[in-house]
Amino acid sequence: MSFYLDTSVVVAAFTNEARTADCQQWIREHQAAPLTVSEWVWVEFTAAIGAKARLQTITEPTKERAAAMYSAFLTGGMLSFGVGPNDFSYAAELADRAPVGLRGADALHLAIASRRGATLCTLDKKQAEAGVSLGLATLLL
Repeated sequence: MSFYLDTSVVVAAFTNEARTADCQQWIREHQAAPLTVSEWVWVEFTAAIGAKARLQTITEPTKERAAAMYSAFLTGGMLSFGVGPNDFSYAAELADRAPVGLRGADALHLAIASRRGATLCTLDKKQAEAGVSLGLATLLL
């Protein structure tokens, strides 16, 4: 079984948030299983830490350390999926079918994970509920 970490997990694991310790522990416990992300996670992670720096909830050096740690994590054996046209099409279908509100970015994470046979791991309760309601492998951390 492989696990796809969505941006909420990655941001929490690499910055100081309420669930940081939980996410770091979960990653340590599951590092033997294939842990995956996508290029979309990199985009959202970069935007999130940039916003934190602009809002001054983290310093610029802290932002740079978080980016460096994530980059090292990726080169240390993490599998990163590219995002293709079929992922966007499937995400649109999921967003349309979801019985609960599903943001476009969250639908894209679900589509990427599902199309690659991975379980989506998230801290986002609505996203997890949507994934489960759509019959997709989803784990709320």
